[in-house]
Amino acid sequence: MTLSSTSHLPLTTRRTVVRVPVPEDAAYLYHLLVEQSGATWRFGGRMPSPQSFHQELWQGVTAQGLIEDRSRGGPIGLVQLFGVSMRDRHGSLAVAFEGEVQRRGWPLEGVLAFVDFVFATFPLRKLYFQMFGENHAFVGAVGTFLDLEGTFRSGGLRD
Repeated sequence: MTLSSTSHLPLTTRRTVVRVPVPEDAAYLYHLLVEQSGATWRFGGRMPSPQSFHQELWQGVTAQGLIEDRSRGGPIGLVQLFGVSMRDRHGSLAVAFEGEVQRRGWPLEGVLAFVDFVFATFPLRKLYFQMFGENHAFVGAVGTFLDLEGTFRSGGLRD
């Protein structure tokens, strides 16, 4: 089961709107995930081409939402549900925000709305947030919602 239509989204909070990314968002998302944050971990350690990016954005992804700022009307980030195991009833979340909003609390409204949506839509019991060490400030910001289960201290990407 994948979420690729607008029938389930958008989700609206006080400050954000979360909607399904469309092909017209590919240039923005390429900038956010590849050029700005270097999130090549999401693509197995390699850099996807701009031409294949939108299609690859959905590989292994069950649902995702482009997070927009309601006041300015533009995108500020992306949240993805990936690596879902329906048998074990868990999945992982990836979150990326524009640099200008990364340390602010209000963009998390979109993430929390997406988490509520995921638990209401899919028969999951647990979500994992996987993040780099420098992003652990994110855990502190929503510590009442997340528990740290473990820390992977070394390793690398394999092709």
